[in-house]
Amino acid sequence: FNRRCAFIDLDLQYGDASFYMSHDVSKNNISDLTQQIERLDSKLLSSCIQKISPHLNLLAAPEEPGVALAITAAQLEQVLALANRMHESVVLDLDRNIDSVTLKALDMADVIYVVMEGTLPVLRNAKRLVKLFKSLGYSDEKLRLLVNKYQDKDLLDLNEIEQVVGLKVHRTIPNEMNAVNEAFNLGKPMGALFPQNGVLKSLREMTSELLNEPMPKARGWI
Repeated sequence: FNRRCAFIDLDLQYGDASFYMSHDVSKNNISDLTQQIERLDSKLLSSCIQKISPHLNLLAAPEEPGVALAITAAQLEQVLALANRMHESVVLDLDRNIDSVTLKALDMADVIYVVMEGTLPVLRNAKRLVKLFKSLGYSDEKLRLLVNKYQDKDLLDLNEIEQVVGLKVHRTIPNEMNAVNEAFNLGKPMGALFPQNGVLKSLREMTSELLNEPMPKARGWI
């Protein structure tokens, strides 16, 4: 969609987005910003992000899990506010554990995607998580339930999931693990290997709806 986007890995203990998204080891990460929060500006942020593609920047999680413990909610708020001013879209990948830092990110988010698989243990956790979100005052419009690795023969159907979780299923992402794993293992984008893959199709449609923009037209031979 040609949007300037920042992807920020907020799985601060064990984030691995830089491993999946780039062959280069990230020299700097979010902790390098928070340790110098008093001089945070666009130049410092630009020096700490990895350029993944012409429109995509990555701010990696700390390499050392212990370093993440020093990051505060107030520091994160400053980093996210600056990233938002410098990009048209900011996507956050959050750990499922809820703490003050995670809550600050959730509060600042326009939309929260709750990603789950159609199994009973995950269903139970999703129900508890959505209940927590609603107790924090997040509206149903802010919460969007995604069922990942979905297939029609799953034991739980979508109606059952909606009744238990207490939230409408916003979208399903098909179970095409062979293609996804091949992309992971080769370290290449799904779009380069399987441009018509069902996972990509779902993500593109979801992004189109999120941005309120029509799907880009496919390029022809001419």
